Amino acid sequence: MLTQFTLLDDLRATCPDFAPQIDAFVALYGPRPDLPLYLLMGDLVVTCSQRLAAGHEDGVQRLFDQIERWIATGDRYVHDLAIAGFLEDAQNANLHRGTAPADFLRFLGPRSARSWQHVQAFWTRGMPIPRE
Repeated sequence: MLTQFTLLDDLRATCPDFAPQIDAFVALYGPRPDLPLYLLMGDLVVTCSQRLAAGHEDGVQRLFDQIERWIATGDRYVHDLAIAGFLEDAQNANLHRGTAPADFLRFLGPRSARSWQHVQAFWTRGMPIPRE
């Protein structure tokens, strides 16, 4: 099972281009067990948006496939990070560089697509986000 303690290695393997941001993040917050990984998700969305705007759809798809796995097989923290961290940030237009939130829809797997809709319902209608 993927945990918050193994997540960064998993992310480095999936998105090697994001490794410098991961290293800078760890340097800023120090090697500690309780890294504020939710903050890193915003940077990941910006990078994903930039890659998509540059036409690197394969890397974007690999990342979204990883988000799908985090939801399906991650522990509670990783599951919630994928949804309330990454997917919620992916819907924030302020984090997009040359893309829009809807541009990510085609990369969603079945679990992340449901979670995307749940996040939208939370912000538009105040509906709670159910656990997958």
